[in-house]
Amino acid sequence: MHVHIYQIDPDLDLNAILPPGGVDIIAANEGDFPSHIYKKVYSGELDVTCPEDVLDIFKLYWPAGYIGGRELGPLDVIEFVDAHLYYYYADLGPEFIHVDFDPSEMAPENRDLPF
Repeated sequence: MHVHIYQIDPDLDLNAILPPGGVDIIAANEGDFPSHIYKKVYSGELDVTCPEDVLDIFKLYWPAGYIGGRELGPLDVIEFVDAHLYYYYADLGPEFIHVDFDPSEMAPENRDLPF
């Protein structure tokens, strides 16, 4: 399955959401998911069927092309590109929650990988 992974860009984290620690990111942003503070850190094909499978893979190794620089964890977003589904790794669970993530709200330089 084609997967994109997004992580918060610390330079855009004006509400000091990072590091995670029981933050309800949606409540902290007045009910909206703050897509604008994220950047894409991975795009590739993975043999997965659910967000938990993606997390399991990234616990074992970082696939080629991953530029996140840290393990996947709370506050990260996983996109299943072909299905147009976005899942947020909630710090309060931990669990994956379907969210209305909108990459078009991200800065243009954060939408694409640098290679």
